[in-house]
Parts: sequence; structure tokens; C-alpha cells
Amino acid sequence: MAAAERVRTEPHRALLECPVCFLVYDNASKTPLLLPCGHTFCMECLARICIFLKLDDRFPCPLCRTAVAIPPGGVPKLTPNLEIMSTFPPALQTRQQAWLEGSQLCWLKRDEYEDTATVVTLPLLPHPNPELSNPSHLVRVHRPAQIPRYWLFFSNCCWVTVLIMAGFIVIFGIIFFPIYLIKGL
Repeated sequence: MAAAERVRTEPHRALLECPVCFLVYDNASKTPLLLPCGHTFCMECLARICIFLKLDDRFPCPLCRTAVAIPPGGVPKLTPNLEIMSTFPPALQTRQQAWLEGSQLCWLKRDEYEDTATVVTLPLLPHPNPELSNPSHLVRVHRPAQIPRYWLFFSNCCWVTVLIMAGFIVIFGIIFFPIYLIKGL
């Protein structure tokens, strides 16, 4: 891809993803919502912000900190960004019905082929109970253990100390070994 084409497509790509979570918008939990200040974020990120901040009827825009009033019904009732939604495939341009139930974001997922609908829920807060936060039907992702910064610093200091001591031994041997040989003769 030529550099000029990449420059033209990259800003367009940035418009199609949430600037908070960097995930591509959709018409469910990642519905692009337009704030009065002109910034757009996904519904899930805005709902998480409102839950974590625990403010009554306002929350700050994540980019410019403008106070945004929460409409009756919560974040899912904010105005969608129709310009971004118009770039979706035709089947995804219809906004899904969404609402909040406590700390869960819910939406109605419609199956066009079977003419049915399913309620999908997304917990916005982690559960303190490990049995609830790690259901057995989900695939577990292995995360390697993180080494604390102080351990990396300590191990680097140890290696530097060993190298300095080895250097002193080599220098000591170069200087005093010939003197030992001369006295021994």
C-alpha cells in the first residue's frame, strides 16, 4: 500500500474504533455514541465510566472533560453517531435495543433468519466471587506472571556487580601475576 493511500485510510480507520478501548464499533455493546461535545465513544466504555465514577447525573467526556448529562434510562439512551453507523454493513445499521440492569449492559440480539431475539448481558464490574468471574464454559487465557520491577533492578545490579568483580580479578591477574613469576624465578 502506498504511503498516500495509508495516510488516507488511517484517519478513517481511527473513526471506526473507540478511542478508549480501541475496539471497532458495532451495533450492540460497542455502539458509537455521540456526546454533545462532538466526541464519540462506544456504549460499553461510557457505561463503565459512569459505573466507576458513580456520579449522579453527569460524567466527564474522556477526551475534553466536558460534563455530559446522563439521559433517563442511562448511557444506552445517548444519541448514536449515525455517521459512523452508516458505514456499517446494511444488516448492522439498525441499532439494537440496549439498557442497563444494575452493573450489567444488556441488549436484544435479533436473529433475522429464525425471527427470534436473545437478551445478551455484559457485566461491567468484575465479580468478587471467583466462581462467578470464571465460568467453566469460557476459554481460559494464560497470562504469564509479571516480574516486579524491583526484581529486574536487583538482578541487573547483581550482574553489574559480578562483571565489575570479574574485571578487578582480571586486572589484578594482569598486574600482579608477572610480578609473582619474576620473584619466583
